[in-house]
Amino acid sequence: MEEKANLAGGKNKPLYPQTTVDNKFINQKKIKFVLLVVTEIVILSITFYAGMKFSTRNETSKTAATETKEQFTYTSTPTPTPPTTDEEVSRPVIPLKPDVIVPTAFGFIKKIDLPGIGVRASFPENTKITYSDPKTNYTAHLPDGWISFYIYDYQGGSRRLWFRNNIGRPESIFENFGANNHQGYLSISKDSSGNIYDLYYFAVVRTNKMLVINYGTGTDSQKLDKFKSFISTVQIIEPNLHDIDRKDQTEFETQRWSDTRKTIWERPDLGLRVTAPEWIESRVPKGRKDDGTWEYSEWSRIYPEAKASKFNYGGEESDGIVITGSFFGGEHIVFLNPKYTGKTFNEVVNNLLPGAGFCSTEWKNSKSECVDINADYCYTKDEVIQNLVLRKTAKFGPYTGQLRGINATFSQKRDCRGEDIWLIQAKDGQFVLSTIYQDAETIRLEGF
Repeated sequence: MEEKANLAGGKNKPLYPQTTVDNKFINQKKIKFVLLVVTEIVILSITFYAGMKFSTRNETSKTAATETKEQFTYTSTPTPTPPTTDEEVSRPVIPLKPDVIVPTAFGFIKKIDLPGIGVRASFPENTKITYSDPKTNYTAHLPDGWISFYIYDYQGGSRRLWFRNNIGRPESIFENFGANNHQGYLSISKDSSGNIYDLYYFAVVRTNKMLVINYGTGTDSQKLDKFKSFISTVQIIEPNLHDIDRKDQTEFETQRWSDTRKTIWERPDLGLRVTAPEWIESRVPKGRKDDGTWEYSEWSRIYPEAKASKFNYGGEESDGIVITGSFFGGEHIVFLNPKYTGKTFNEVVNNLLPGAGFCSTEWKNSKSECVDINADYCYTKDEVIQNLVLRKTAKFGPYTGQLRGINATFSQKRDCRGEDIWLIQAKDGQFVLSTIYQDAETIRLEGF
């Protein structure tokens, strides 16, 4: 099935959620990934987006490292393979294609976990694993080349279009591929002589994250066969940062912010405000000195602020705000239509489908409308509602918020994507949607 890129109905419309004001800030979440020689500009993207988003959400990193073969990395210790969990067993198992050569034929025999991004795979003996940020990227150094792994934000829409816009080349061709508990595409680029010079695999994992794997070797007629064989060993597991040697965090001193906080937005009628440090600074590592210490660029300072914007959730346009700044573009709050005031959480969810992402515009009225669509990718609104998941409940001051998302198994099978989002019943029963957490270190949504 050819995936649809135009969302919320009609053609030539932006990816969900839509905004019509301050697009230059919101589009900062669509990071442009370029495979280049490591430069200070590339490292700046890594530090800004991987480092600051970690502190903003106090959750799994929301921003991926820039596409590059990282030079400032540390050796990580491969973690022992843990027992299979119930959650892993519940993931659908995708049968291996018959043309895939058995992994042991290429020496892929040693299982190693990349715990921060939730990947387990088999590598050759003597593989060295390095990373600059264990939440977003790893590099496996093989005897005959390297394999890089990246986790990027993904907000729904056509996976192939996302890849072309952010990483791939116009001349690349796609091939369906998957194994174990993931399903995605190979991206293959060849020169005029038919030699492969770019080889990627990408698949959506954990609802709103894109895993991208890049394979780099010298000239090798078996490059594609080797890559397919390797991908067949890849398994998606739950991310685990607890057992990681965090040398990258103690060695790199790249972020700092003011101890004084300020209110950058407030609505007394909603009883909500957004607070942030007065300023946030970042710098990038330039290289090691002879004594082993790091040399850095000068500190760069930003001042977070709130800007008015418009959004489209579930086909309804609503007003809202976006938190702007080099590190926080895209964090937002949406003020729902007053008609939802006083209603229950379930009533709002069943109508707007918060957390469902583009599933809320791709659903069909009935299965009879699936004539020209692969049945695996056709679903009704009722199916979307049934697969919306309540991740957690928390208090924003005196008000209750529910973090909503889409069931991962349904998402993987139906190609129905979304992003976890808070639905908050604010003052006097008014509802808002927000991607800002109540307990984040930097940008924080508070109730009063």
